[in-house]
Amino acid sequence: MAHTSQKVTIIGLGAVGRATAAAMVHRGSCQGLHLIDIQTDLIQSLAIDLTHAAALEKAPQVSVGAYDKIHESPLIIIDAGVNELDGGATDRKDPQGRLRLIDSNIPVMDAIAKEIQNKAQDAIIIVATNPPDPLADYVRANIPAKQVLSSGTFLDSMRLKVEVARVFNLPPTQIDAMVLGEHGTSSVIHWSGISVNGVAFIEAVKAQGFDLTETKTTIEQRVRGANLDIIQGLKASQYGVGAAVARLTEIIFNDEQITVPVGSLHEQDGISYSLPSVLGAGGVLNVAPPSLDEAEKAGLDNSVNALKKARERVMSLTK
Repeated sequence: MAHTSQKVTIIGLGAVGRATAAAMVHRGSCQGLHLIDIQTDLIQSLAIDLTHAAALEKAPQVSVGAYDKIHESPLIIIDAGVNELDGGATDRKDPQGRLRLIDSNIPVMDAIAKEIQNKAQDAIIIVATNPPDPLADYVRANIPAKQVLSSGTFLDSMRLKVEVARVFNLPPTQIDAMVLGEHGTSSVIHWSGISVNGVAFIEAVKAQGFDLTETKTTIEQRVRGANLDIIQGLKASQYGVGAAVARLTEIIFNDEQITVPVGSLHEQDGISYSLPSVLGAGGVLNVAPPSLDEAEKAGLDNSVNALKKARERVMSLTK
């Protein structure tokens, strides 16, 4: 059942938060936006600017302020925190990748938790701050909420679709593809699950006469390097993740119950990571473990182990 109240609170209006808010305005993802940031002048100006943009759209009403109105939002997006560039997580050879940001962003999550307290019991919280999976675990442990998710590998999967589509000279909408596990260096491309216009990836590659290893290598390098390629010029990856979170908002508010890769708690492992998940008004309604080949199974095990270590680090920093 779709939500009757379709108001979103976005906490943190840096590059990603602003891109998320703009995407929601332009897509008409919600009926109301409430903006929270420690930079009060910034969000006052942003609200005016977004309201002007909304004049051309079927767009939300925009408000700003403190946490006292957060209970009005059935969906809360956390975008606050230090990004890769400012947090020293831009070394392409560093296996830790975004996990380097845990120490910088736990204090941010702690401050938010103290502000939210018991105002979000009925809300779904989506953590988009990097690294989103361990931070979602932290938020879940410190903020009572209906469900806490991470934006997970939804953006990675969008990037994968784009790069597969580029190889076959097709629009991304004709590609079915997912990235699993961590939103980070240990993520797993689900090669055996990719389809190209309804045809299995391997068969599509053969039909075109492409070299399979070379094609996979090209795609993987582009997908894994995309984040830092963007940061190199824009200083922050923002528009892709903004659109991704806006789309997740629509799926939840409209109770679409479609399968997407988002990060949720997997009880057997005690951590958040992404698997194909049915998403609707209640958040993640069901997880459908995919069929994996041996290499993909090993990759997912590696990703889970990396995130378990990250969670240990997160919990060690909990006050």
